[in-house]
Amino acid sequence: AIGFCDSFNDLLSHYGLKIIDNGIMDTRIVGSIALFLMIFICAVGMKYEVQFQNILIVVIGAAIINFLYGTIAGPTSAEVIAKGFTGFNKEVFNQNLYPDYSFSEGVYQNCFTVFAIFFPSVTGIQAGANICGDLKNPAKSIPKGTLLALFISMSTYITFVLFVGSASLR
Repeated sequence: AIGFCDSFNDLLSHYGLKIIDNGIMDTRIVGSIALFLMIFICAVGMKYEVQFQNILIVVIGAAIINFLYGTIAGPTSAEVIAKGFTGFNKEVFNQNLYPDYSFSEGVYQNCFTVFAIFFPSVTGIQAGANICGDLKNPAKSIPKGTLLALFISMSTYITFVLFVGSASLR
């Protein structure tokens, strides 16, 4: 929810829009609305939550395709290049290949702070295993589905790391 709020507020400020201050209050407002929406979806029942998840997977798939296509297509303007997006470049990949943790957002980053960003992305897989009541053969489907979800998540994140690492300046 926090990542969504920050991204949404960045998008608003990019277009010169704001709710109150383009700061912490906007994040709180957007976050509260997002949380209430998620609570509402869960409260109306599993049937609607599953239908919403089907819509969400299409949106996520489109976002992944958009990210991959945009990285392959490369920068579209000098402003984008000035912000650090170079398009695929072997030299940029070599510069980004090894860790170089830095002071960011008031904290000296390390392996664990970076891992903390990745970890929540794979915990939702267990939530999928918890809604197995509708499966015809749960004993067979749960392990297969969990392993497949882990494989898809890991391969997607590895692809993202390789694409960003070879197309964006540190």
